[in-house]
Amino acid sequence: MLLVAPVVVAEPVFEPLQLTDADKAVIEKVTLGNVPCELGANVVLMASPTQPGRFVVEHNKRRFYMVVTQTTTGAIRLEDPAQGAVWLQLANKSMLMDQKNGRRLADACMNPAQMLVAEAGTGIGKTLGYLLNDCSCDHPEVRAACTHGTQTLTDQGALSGTAKT
Repeated sequence: MLLVAPVVVAEPVFEPLQLTDADKAVIEKVTLGNVPCELGANVVLMASPTQPGRFVVEHNKRRFYMVVTQTTTGAIRLEDPAQGAVWLQLANKSMLMDQKNGRRLADACMNPAQMLVAEAGTGIGKTLGYLLNDCSCDHPEVRAACTHGTQTLTDQGALSGTAKT
């Protein structure tokens, strides 16, 4: 019987990151592990075991090496500048995007905490979820993943605007 050792893919070596206190705060909020997504897809997030502040994100046999990018929206954003991949973690879902080609690789990815937020998304919870998460589609960081048009909250608390088709 012939035994074959498993193939271990070495992680590329990058320059050490100069992490700010703000970067460290965001790093603490990144949810690691296997995250199921829509259409049976999944994304695996791991902290780099050898390079603090870096993350390895795997999807469909592809591996991305990501770092935290600060946002003005409160979204957790990881980027692989070499491959143009972006991981966005919002309160109610996460998504993996290919910025170079302007498309989503995986959407509606939810860890257990995000599932709770999504399940609570009825009534005012749904409106607040929209305002806190989906409205950030107006920000360039998440515009590529936005699935609706421009909407605003009226004085009466209802959403109005144009829907994207």
